[in-house]
Amino acid sequence: MSMESETLAFVLTHAKDNLELVSIPFRLAGGAVAMDVTPVMFLQAEAVRLAVKGYLSDDNPKEKEVKDLMDVYLSDGNKLHLCSPCLKERNISEDQLIDGAVTVGAAKCVAAILEARGTLCY
Repeated sequence: MSMESETLAFVLTHAKDNLELVSIPFRLAGGAVAMDVTPVMFLQAEAVRLAVKGYLSDDNPKEKEVKDLMDVYLSDGNKLHLCSPCLKERNISEDQLIDGAVTVGAAKCVAAILEARGTLCY
């Protein structure tokens, strides 16, 4: 058995269109960390917008809740892995992204899913 931490992959495809679904993987990631499982987040489709500076507002309670959950996730040293073609489709450049967001291609996503103990999609 590997001495490395087990991982749990999360694939998010929603943003402001369904903030409840967005919040669930960040809550589960906190539980994973408490169990010494490393969460890995992949933001695809509309979800890439979550990593844009200023996209989530502190003035909207539901958006602030998601922003706070993301801040906790990122403060643990985790990264948000963003679909490069999805960013391009939405004309989002890397200089618009929050700290902790990294762009990745399909190979990185597939490799992480294959290595993960499980994959959850939201």
